Amino acid sequence: MLPFLTLARNLGAGSVRVGLVSNFSKGQLFFVGKNLLKNLGTRAISSKSKPTSVCEEEERAILEAEVAKIGVLQERIKTLEKDASGYIHKIEEFKEKLLRSLAENENLRQRHRKDLEAAREYSISGFAKSLLDVSDSLSRALLSVDIENVDKNSIKSLYNGISMTYSSLEKVFEAHGIKRFQSLGKQFNPKEHEAVFEVKDTSKPKGQVCEELLPGYKIHDRVLRAAKVATIKN
Repeated sequence: MLPFLTLARNLGAGSVRVGLVSNFSKGQLFFVGKNLLKNLGTRAISSKSKPTSVCEEEERAILEAEVAKIGVLQERIKTLEKDASGYIHKIEEFKEKLLRSLAENENLRQRHRKDLEAAREYSISGFAKSLLDVSDSLSRALLSVDIENVDKNSIKSLYNGISMTYSSLEKVFEAHGIKRFQSLGKQFNPKEHEAVFEVKDTSKPKGQVCEELLPGYKIHDRVLRAAKVATIKN
């Protein structure tokens, strides 16, 4: 028997399968053909139910909706960019304030450190200045004695004792940064010298210290006591 083209309906997917079988009855062929025509007719009616213009309108509406969404997103992006710009400006302001504050704190720390060092180095200035009078008295006592013409041993012993006391006091001064500075032959400096009187001498430059009446002292780099001097005038 010649093979016949068979058609079987797939109910799950709504499609048609085609195959070759033998010994196919006329009743079965009629039933399959009827179902096939019914399925094709349903698809044709469904495809003609929506005109082309309606499809275009739907596509246009969808496109317009998408464009509207894009516009909303663009506006949102602009708003976010504006907000971000404001935040960046505020961050720069805070950064500048922070750097300024750090610089001020560093300056304050340096100034505080210098004040502490100055307090430590110059804390004995008042006491040391008082001791300078003692040093002056010992120095004058030594200068008043003509050691070459002293015969009595008691006077020599007194002189030696005063000399040792004076030397010890000078060493104590030096240990605490207190030193005597020279003034003779130097130009008058109002920060270091106190002019008591002037001496007229055309052979020397004006303002030169020609005599030291009372020595001057410094504690580290500060003048503890100005030297009392006589200067040249011409």
